[in-house]
Amino acid sequence: AKDREVWLFDSFEGMPKTRIKKDQKILKQGDNLASVEEVNNLLKKLRLNRKNVKIVKGWFNDTLPRFKDKVGEIAILRIDADFYESTKSCLDNMFDNVVKNGYVIIDDYFGFSGCKKAVDEFIKKRRLNVKIVKLDNDGGFFQK
Repeated sequence: AKDREVWLFDSFEGMPKTRIKKDQKILKQGDNLASVEEVNNLLKKLRLNRKNVKIVKGWFNDTLPRFKDKVGEIAILRIDADFYESTKSCLDNMFDNVVKNGYVIIDDYFGFSGCKKAVDEFIKKRRLNVKIVKLDNDGGFFQK
């Protein structure tokens, strides 16, 4: 929707450290580095209204707590955080903003053991009655 805000959170420093050894073998600290300029170029190429896109630079555990009230209600929460710590931070800080019947897409649920662990712990802790539907090799989603 052209009038909806889209919030993009990224460190723009690549991947953080993770304690999950299996995940360290897939991605290392600093991998997947992108720049704000690359994101802006993609938004322009896709002809998206840049005025409605909010880009927040920084680590999730620093930025999400500060911005969750500004973000407001979320229809679709897409988490592409790969690692346990980052996925946990996204869920802990943003899940309550997801509206009833909204969607939570977890890009790495089936691909990264740390991501899966964070999601499974969150679902259990919150006693959520949800089923994660597989999207592709790595991703899944559920409806709130």
